[in-house]
Amino acid sequence: MRGRIPVTRRARTGSVTVCTVAVLGLAILAAAVWFVFRPEPFPDRIRLGRGVDGGTWQAVGKSLTAVLEAETPGLAVETARTDGSVENVRRLESGELDLAFVQGDTPVHPSVRLIVPLYENVLHLVVRADASPRIDEIHDLAGRSVAIGAEQSGTAEAARVVLRHAGLTADDLDERSLDTEASLVAFREGTVDAVFHFAALPGEPVRRLLAARPAELLELGACTPGSALDGLRAIHPGFERAVIPTRVYGTEPANRIGTVSVQAVLACREGLPDGFVRRVAEVAFGERIALAQSHPALARLSERFDPATIPIPLHPGADDYYHRKDPPFYVRYADPMSLAFTILL
Repeated sequence: MRGRIPVTRRARTGSVTVCTVAVLGLAILAAAVWFVFRPEPFPDRIRLGRGVDGGTWQAVGKSLTAVLEAETPGLAVETARTDGSVENVRRLESGELDLAFVQGDTPVHPSVRLIVPLYENVLHLVVRADASPRIDEIHDLAGRSVAIGAEQSGTAEAARVVLRHAGLTADDLDERSLDTEASLVAFREGTVDAVFHFAALPGEPVRRLLAARPAELLELGACTPGSALDGLRAIHPGFERAVIPTRVYGTEPANRIGTVSVQAVLACREGLPDGFVRRVAEVAFGERIALAQSHPALARLSERFDPATIPIPLHPGADDYYHRKDPPFYVRYADPMSLAFTILL
């Protein structure tokens, strides 16, 4: 027919080829997006480093294990007894542990990541009230036997910092590397005169120490600016000034006690899947009332914290949880994705 331009087979073939390439390109793009952003499968078994027997972390670890297994079908949590923060960090770095409780002042490798800040861990120093001569200040520990905590614990590290700041070296006293239960037995039997212990207020192990024999809490410095507490903070930036309130342990202490504290946190190894770590954070905050059965301090878990105060980098999965209310990926990157799609077409 006049005026009609015939469509050749070659033109039709070219159109089909262009459509095929476009569809293939879209399929490749969709596959690439899925591959990059696909969720990693949850592990079916993890190991949690909890700390020494009789300590706060043992009780908290038991509660955390229960809620994680209840809220994550198919997950089995194996708890491991450790000497404390220093050992937990070492075993997270080596991959022997997946999760662990760590003190925020413990030096860590970048392979150790933060999930949840738990509570303020307060350093207690319990001394014999019937010692002769009396122990009225930390310098009076010279020549005494002192339980400083398990060898690879944050307690032992902190105790040594406090003692050295007071001018007491290992030659001036008898340092005993004893865990919580061994310290309690030694204190009850009178083979040690003082015990260092980290605990959230109020700490059940501290209550047991005070009930074991005539005992009292000794302050590390006055609760005023410029005291020995600020000196401790200057040489150990992980420390914060803290107060043990009057009568938090029944009749003890009779007056407030000046001491130091560090942040206790739940940490993990870097390679743990992002989605699983996000789930751990979600369970910890969502089940804080259940966790508080192990210690009331956990009822005050808060998502509002300054990451700069904890020198442990956030795990990407935890960071994703804390920023879950931000605009989703496809909203934040709508413009570049649209441009890419247009260029592809």
